[in-house]
Amino acid sequence: MKQTNNAIKFLMAQYRAIFKNAYFKGLTSAVLLTAGLAVAGGAQAAPYTSLNQINSLEGSVIDIDGTKDPADTANIKVTATDNELNKDLKFTVGSGNNFQITASGASASTIVMDGKGHDITINGSADATKQNKKFIFGSYQADEKLQIKNLGTLTIQKNAQVNVTAGKGSATAGIDIYADTINIDNSTVNILQHTSGGNSTTGQNA
Repeated sequence: MKQTNNAIKFLMAQYRAIFKNAYFKGLTSAVLLTAGLAVAGGAQAAPYTSLNQINSLEGSVIDIDGTKDPADTANIKVTATDNELNKDLKFTVGSGNNFQITASGASASTIVMDGKGHDITINGSADATKQNKKFIFGSYQADEKLQIKNLGTLTIQKNAQVNVTAGKGSATAGIDIYADTINIDNSTVNILQHTSGGNSTTGQNA
């Protein structure tokens, strides 16, 4: 009987230790979770500058929103070694004319961005004061050519304003965009070639 009582006392001591530790572990987790939420809430905006950065994010669709406060920005430079897109991208333009995808390489080179079958969606802003803000493919200062290939669907919608910019007018500067499907809905796409004459053409689907 004495051995039985000792065994019971030992088990009770173990149960108390387990529940006590479980309580404090749970309390610590709750505190850490609260602290984590506070940090996350204070750092919502992001500058997006590379495809490698975007590919490292969690989720299959990356939502880059220039209309929220504080706003996201996107100045994505494609290089010869950072040139694959492994996520679907959704842009909402509204923070200014700083939403763009450009090439970064040697003069007269061609930088190829591989969309790997992923989609890019460009939305305008519902805020009328932000509807003149543009998404830009390429750069009027470019000496290199940007070629975007293997996109799944390119969608331009919701009063979006998009410039496709062909660079300084060099024979090698410019931009090509290839997608399985291109949808333009209630938006404007400007095809710009920055030559000394300032020639440009505009395509629109309203």
